[in-house]
Amino acid sequence: MKSQIQNKKVQWVIICMLSLILNKITKYSIAISLILFFSLHINSQENELNGFSKKELNRLKSFDTIFNDYKFNNNFVNLNLENVLFYDKKRRQNKTWACIFTGASAILLIQGIAFDTRDNGISDLFSDVSYLGSAIYLGASIPFHIGIRKNKKLKEKKLLFVVDELKNNQD
Repeated sequence: MKSQIQNKKVQWVIICMLSLILNKITKYSIAISLILFFSLHINSQENELNGFSKKELNRLKSFDTIFNDYKFNNNFVNLNLENVLFYDKKRRQNKTWACIFTGASAILLIQGIAFDTRDNGISDLFSDVSYLGSAIYLGASIPFHIGIRKNKKLKEKKLLFVVDELKNNQD
């Protein structure tokens, strides 16, 4: 009887050791695969013209047709173009987060209304929690909505400046 218990303890220890070893191997393999993924991602974004990637060039060309003929040889204009791309990226990120928080707020509001239709005590608690969560998510989305407008104005202001600068240089 004691030998069976000891055998089970030994088996349990072996299983635990193997799971720890596999866990460490899994962690290292995940880390290695992440490092390889990011290193490949960094190498895939080659700079084409004066620090702008193909994706950035296409983004700039979508803003105004004047960038189709621009040679990217003016450092002052290039710096301002980087600012335009930065504000556009921030605007898109804020838009994403605003949509996520607003959508979560809408889902929680609908869930609260659904719980309100029932007439037992626990559903009242769930509906109140859903309403509270909806209000919190909606409140969290407000700064992102404000950031969208702010970054859009800054981007358009910089873009008008760059376009005017390029038109003045062409004349």
